[in-house]
Amino acid sequence: MHPAISLSPATAPGCRPRWWGTFVAGLGLLAALGFPAAATADRVAARSITHRVTERADATQAASELLVRTGWGRGAGQLGRDPDGAGLGPAALAFGPRGELLVLDAANRRVLVLSPRGRPERALPLPGGHPRDLVALGAHLFVLAHASGAPDRYEVHALDLTTGQLRRTLPVPAAARVPGALLVAGSPAAPDLWIEADPLRCVPLLRAGAPVPATAQLRPVLGRPTRSSRRPLVAALTGRTDLTVGELDERGHVRPLADLQSAHPITAIREVTTDAAGRLFVVIVVARGPDPETAGLRQVLVVLDGRSAPRQLELAPPTALEPARPVAVAPDGAVVQLHVTPDGVTLRRFSAAAREASRP
Repeated sequence: MHPAISLSPATAPGCRPRWWGTFVAGLGLLAALGFPAAATADRVAARSITHRVTERADATQAASELLVRTGWGRGAGQLGRDPDGAGLGPAALAFGPRGELLVLDAANRRVLVLSPRGRPERALPLPGGHPRDLVALGAHLFVLAHASGAPDRYEVHALDLTTGQLRRTLPVPAAARVPGALLVAGSPAAPDLWIEADPLRCVPLLRAGAPVPATAQLRPVLGRPTRSSRRPLVAALTGRTDLTVGELDERGHVRPLADLQSAHPITAIREVTTDAAGRLFVVIVVARGPDPETAGLRQVLVVLDGRSAPRQLELAPPTALEPARPVAVAPDGAVVQLHVTPDGVTLRRFSAAAREASRP
């Protein structure tokens, strides 16, 4: 049993507010979650991979492949913007089982399915209220949305990824009153589905394809499940410029995996996930100077595999129209970023696994 944790989600300038957008935790929190009581930032770093986030990257947008550039609209291959004045566009991005790209076109209430090269293939209309997130595994597509006629409640629609047919609708339990990301793991034939209740804990919705009893959803479970053989992950800021990522062991204690250190404040953790080989992918938003409000922001992806030096990729910087999940990681380690500006949307592919890390 883990102690209660008080978390204060915040919003980095230019980022859409979501649970996983930003969370700050001290070393006391890490100790409460299973790190040794005498742990310090230095000792955590000594027992895990340490990477210094620098101004120099191993790959930048110049080395990426442009897959899609599209304007706003409702036509084939276009994406919509909400008419509520905020101007927000697509809400999330994910990979399908054949490497196809799934873009949650929230304003048009559909999922736009693109080929691995970015060519529009089909659009799947969505039931329910305003959609917020999506994940896929095998032929299963899961979409988090507001409940129809009840904007203060949420539900998850399970659809067939090929036909778009609705298979079932799952209510989001009260333990995830402000739901964050959907997470999927397990077998493509019988997936496990989770939803974030807060930045460190998740609530199970499906186990081996079957709905989880309501009694098992009362208390969130520590960690973020992954699709690889790794155990659930936990990430927390241990200071304004340091981030620690760990995994849960069999006893529910956190074993440190990586420590990211930056010269300037880390303002947001956008994604923590793995590929099929177990490589760790961490997306963070970092200030360009001591004051994030005046220095501006950059978005960085760090790839760690434990066998070679970490790799750092410079992504497009966050904007006020940034989707909730702007980066997707494929099972083979390919990375695609969805970047939104007032003029439209671009999708770029980075081959993270192919990049050799530069040495300082």
